[in-house]
Amino acid sequence: MVGRLREQHAEKVLKGLEDKRFFLLPLQLSGDYQIRNHSPFPDMLAAASFVMESFARHAPEDAHLLIKKHPFDTSMFNWRLHIDRRARRLGIRERVHFVDGGQLDRLAAATAGMVCVNSTSATLALAAGRPVCTLGEAIYNVPGLTFSRHVDEFWTDPTPPEPGLYGAFRRVLVDRCLVRGGIASESAVQTLIKSMLERLGC
Repeated sequence: MVGRLREQHAEKVLKGLEDKRFFLLPLQLSGDYQIRNHSPFPDMLAAASFVMESFARHAPEDAHLLIKKHPFDTSMFNWRLHIDRRARRLGIRERVHFVDGGQLDRLAAATAGMVCVNSTSATLALAAGRPVCTLGEAIYNVPGLTFSRHVDEFWTDPTPPEPGLYGAFRRVLVDRCLVRGGIASESAVQTLIKSMLERLGC
């Protein structure tokens, strides 16, 4: 029931943004290794505040910022309330929106640009040819693929990736670095073990 209400609220927010230019900030987990060890922020709260402050100072008046909660965030922190209060203090309450739901691939394809710390969700935007500005250390943060200047400039000049570059990057990554599988289920672990053994030539 709660999940359905969240999705309904997300759909309502997204419906209101259909004819508007919006930037997307997908939240990451504060305890994630990528935030703790590969970002300039102590946690995601600081990162979100940094992005909102930059947006308030430099984004065009007709631009909106959509902040999406991480689907695996089980903390008791009230992101909706925090973002609402912060946006009010910054004078951008009407242009900042929060959702706890929605299809990330659909949002990534529709956004004017994605801002993230180093989330793998950026690859969805890059695959769709959408501009990406990353604020931390990310494997995909390479010249021609992501925005190379400060985020303050991203709001007015979101540069898309060079055509064909993400496809080439992904092919190299899949061929040289990645293996199929995961740790979220027994079948995913089995696939991971098999893939690793194949990669090692066992």
